Amino acid sequence: MYRVLKQKGRIAATVWASGRRNPRHAGPLAAARDLGVTIPPTATFRIALRLGAPSLLATAMREAGFSDVVVERLPMVARYETVNAAVQEAMDHKGTRELMDLLSHDSEKRMSRSLAQRWRKYAGEGGVNLPGEQLVAAGAKSA
Repeated sequence: MYRVLKQKGRIAATVWASGRRNPRHAGPLAAARDLGVTIPPTATFRIALRLGAPSLLATAMREAGFSDVVVERLPMVARYETVNAAVQEAMDHKGTRELMDLLSHDSEKRMSRSLAQRWRKYAGEGGVNLPGEQLVAAGAKSA
């Protein structure tokens, strides 16, 4: 990105914040760990969360050559009608399927139950609201 940006140009990038702030992504990782999986560093959800601290993202931007780096938190909510709808979407996600491939063949139901148990606390009268957060970073290419 730095190489192709014009001099004095600005760039913005967004990444997922930490797993603690994104149970929708951290849930499948934690459930797989609870089922005995050692999560490889190349797992989709681990990659998605690896720059999840503002300081890590800012450092990465500065190391890439950008100056005047600013990182802001952007809260968000994933809304579902039911816990089961949230679990089904997670189970259909590429990142979860990747984790499922590391489990025994009969573990899909256990994974689903684990996610449902983790996410029930986000259920209310209006459905299920899974909190999330992205980090938005901006930086400049100095002249």
